Amino acid sequence: VASKLDDALEKGWIKIYFQPVVRSITEKLCGFESLVRWIDPEIGFLGPELFISTLEKNRLIQKLDCFVVENVCRLIHERVKQGLPMVPVSVNFSRLDFIMCDMLGFVEDAVKRYDIPRDYINIEDLISAHILALEYLFNGGNTNFFNLGTNEGNSVKEVFDACQKVLNKNINVSTKERR
Repeated sequence: VASKLDDALEKGWIKIYFQPVVRSITEKLCGFESLVRWIDPEIGFLGPELFISTLEKNRLIQKLDCFVVENVCRLIHERVKQGLPMVPVSVNFSRLDFIMCDMLGFVEDAVKRYDIPRDYINIEDLISAHILALEYLFNGGNTNFFNLGTNEGNSVKEVFDACQKVLNKNINVSTKERR
């Protein structure tokens, strides 16, 4: 998996799918969560439980997550440009993304490069929790209850605000009007 990542990204073996997020009270679509699947021409379908942890162990996960951000921003840009309806899209990040690269800077640059409204991309850090839960289940763990998150992402601004609070340091950020 690790040795094939660059080929998988370049040759389109990694696909991004969008799972609808529906608000339970209104039963209306309020967003999408981007999901990554790897379809290898030799091995076949690889679920995230088969490649995410390997990419994390090999410190390559940021390549995958930057690929997702880039493609999600490009899709949002195209939909907005065509005047098509749009709702926010959540992107799952690994906590290693923030160690391996300037992930917030990458997101900020992609938002600017594609000239998309900031509130159309949300950040989630749940993938590691999902993988741990799957490993737990595969190893015969009790399946009575899992709370893997609130299913609500964070805007780029909310992440910057949280970083400033934790670091007790001002981060220079420019903002635009909300759509």
